[in-house]
Amino acid sequence: MAMWVWLGLFVVFVLIEAGVSGLVSLWFAAGSIAGLLAAALGAPIPVQILCFAIFSTLTLVLLRPKLKDKFFKSNLEGELGFERLNNAVACVLEDVSETAGAVTFDGKEWNARTERGVFLEKGSQCRITRIEGNRVYVAPLEADVNKSSESKNESEIPV
Repeated sequence: MAMWVWLGLFVVFVLIEAGVSGLVSLWFAAGSIAGLLAAALGAPIPVQILCFAIFSTLTLVLLRPKLKDKFFKSNLEGELGFERLNNAVACVLEDVSETAGAVTFDGKEWNARTERGVFLEKGSQCRITRIEGNRVYVAPLEADVNKSSESKNESEIPV
């Protein structure tokens, strides 16, 4: 009976790991295999639980740092979350206004918005100014702003 419990726990932990990112329950799946092996060898339940706890802890402590570095290495070393995105240059995938749009940064697509009255065309570049939930707010690059103001000034000058 205990073997079925450990096998069931293994399946549950693997399904949880498959459903989330971040190496959350992989260690417990490994620990449940240790509990399963202890049960198969006829160990009493307290020994099975001890094997589960020890093996889960060992795999967590010894393997997580190596696997984390391998699978979750950022292109921007040492920067996380907003630090990584703040003032980053992104490419406009869909026209961006204050109500809709999308940009791409670091190979990922983000819902994007601009501040009131600003519009960015598809294919242009922009700067990420802030994040709210899963949405980034963007502004035109300074070079683009200077070009557009120069072209307005040129069009206003009578020839």
